[in-house]
Amino acid sequence: MIRVSFNQHIAGGYMKAAWVLENYKKFLGDLWYLRNVLFFSFKIAVFSSLLAIIFAYPPSLYIARARGRKKQLLLTLTLSPLLIGMVCLIFGWIVIFRGHGLLNLFTMWTGITSEPVKYLYSLKGIIICLIYISIPFAILNLLDSLGRIDPSLEEAAMNVGANRWQSFLYITFPLSTPGMFAGSLVVFALNFCAFAVPLMLGGEGFPMAGLVIYIQSMELNNMPFAATISMILLISNMGVLFIYSKLIHRFFFKRLGV
Repeated sequence: MIRVSFNQHIAGGYMKAAWVLENYKKFLGDLWYLRNVLFFSFKIAVFSSLLAIIFAYPPSLYIARARGRKKQLLLTLTLSPLLIGMVCLIFGWIVIFRGHGLLNLFTMWTGITSEPVKYLYSLKGIIICLIYISIPFAILNLLDSLGRIDPSLEEAAMNVGANRWQSFLYITFPLSTPGMFAGSLVVFALNFCAFAVPLMLGGEGFPMAGLVIYIQSMELNNMPFAATISMILLISNMGVLFIYSKLIHRFFFKRLGV
């Protein structure tokens, strides 16, 4: 992919072996690509990752405190979406999102909305689906941290006068932050490079980086430019994860002694 990114695209043809920076200049020198592709993908990934961690925390805590067959059943239900092919899963969401699909029928029945809301080919549908896909990965990372917390710590706090909320806020939550940050890293990396979700639920009106790479390679036959975007996406992803992990370690984990 690195080698292809330096090749020269031939209009109406394929590509010619070369060592040129034309493709990188085209992407990095165009404000439209930086703002509407790279930064747009970054915003969607950050927002969906944050919501995924928030929604994943309560079930993670419940599963971590469950025992026996109940815990095994909950883990199976949590991991079951990962056993479904991505395309099949998104087709299922298309059925849910359509004009008179399950989601619109439910919201109108409960009075949340008075008419069908457009979820297909909209940013709302993309974010909802990204969050749904991300939650199992977030739960797995959170369970690792929550499972390491000694239950006697909460009992000791309650014995000295703390209520359940204070025990959670000052003991459980701080000790589970490594799982939160690890889960957010995994989820961000997945959502930043998302392809199938924006392709099937958003279309060309929401040019996330993965979708633009697909269009350049499969529709416009511009493999060098597609490879260039892929490399820039990979480097950006690695850079964000590296800076994020360093900042978290410096300003948060050191204070906890982790």
